[in-house]
Amino acid sequence: MPDAPPYRAFSCSIELARVILSDCYCPVVEGSRSFINPTKFREARVLELGSGIGLLGCLFAPLVKHYIVTDLPEMLPLIQKNMDENVTKTDSNPPQTRAHRSKNRQSLDAQVPSAPNYSIAALDWTDVATSAPSSTARKLVRTSVLGSPSEHIDLIIAVDTLYNTSLVSPFLATLEEFANGPSTKAEGGVRESTAVLVVCELRDEDVIRVFLEGWLSLGGWKVWRVGDHASPDARDTNNVTLGYGIPSEAFFDGPFVAWLGWKA
Repeated sequence: MPDAPPYRAFSCSIELARVILSDCYCPVVEGSRSFINPTKFREARVLELGSGIGLLGCLFAPLVKHYIVTDLPEMLPLIQKNMDENVTKTDSNPPQTRAHRSKNRQSLDAQVPSAPNYSIAALDWTDVATSAPSSTARKLVRTSVLGSPSEHIDLIIAVDTLYNTSLVSPFLATLEEFANGPSTKAEGGVRESTAVLVVCELRDEDVIRVFLEGWLSLGGWKVWRVGDHASPDARDTNNVTLGYGIPSEAFFDGPFVAWLGWKA
């Protein structure tokens, strides 16, 4: 099996950060389509799979309600160090315009959070894949990550985590476990589906093919390639948390591809 990539921030993580931070701090004019709805984003509970050095956690945690950073146990000390040194405060209400940012900068800088709005947890996808869906082992994994087995995640992010085909099956099992479908009033209140954003650098065609075939074979999922001209318009994704409007134009500057999926 190929060695895991070295401990560094990969280009597609930086590119995704550019896109989302631009949407949060410099939103497009009304009537245009952006990828993130900043209003919903700052109310979201986000789970990142395969966080690496924790770059996206450092950048996105201040912008959301709660951000969960996960990776293998041996990565956690480095992630903890980076989060501690770079996430200095929680700003769950990022300014919506440049004027807002200028007007509110003084008050934002004066805010001191009572507690960090992020958590860091060990998550080995094989622990999910090798345990039965309703088993005690599976519930323990879920609780160790979310704090409660019934906790709902609004958005799952996975960036450049699939670098060989052996990872695909455990990764898909993890998506199935942590992504929720829409709930109804009869189930205790209306709740939107968990949105799943998967971003990959175009390296290995076989890995991407195996991943997409596997994801689509799970059944009950809607999956769209971001930037595909066949992508649905905004009204087709209104049921998806964060109010994504999937752009039909190029999403990334570089050899990257992204998919947005959710359980129907």
